[in-house]
Amino acid sequence: RLVDASKGQPVDGNGCGGSQKSEIAKLDEMRRIDRSGRWNYDEVDVTDFLTAQFNPGDIVDAFDSDQNTFVTAKLTQMPDKNHIDMKWQVV
Repeated sequence: RLVDASKGQPVDGNGCGGSQKSEIAKLDEMRRIDRSGRWNYDEVDVTDFLTAQFNPGDIVDAFDSDQNTFVTAKLTQMPDKNHIDMKWQVV
């Protein structure tokens, strides 16, 4: 709920970022107020989306935290289908 989001930790490292959590809370509030269906949304795991878009060996733009910038790199490892070990690796 929108009220809960303002009291909690919007950027806690889990799920969406703070801005997106606030947007989802607003959508949920609108769905409770207006039951027409126009505020409905589909939840999509971004890892499922991204693993469908890329393959190992693809050249990608990746964030390099050591340089604090994006770099062009080769994708060498992607998460498995169960997301148990969610690791993206580039060189």
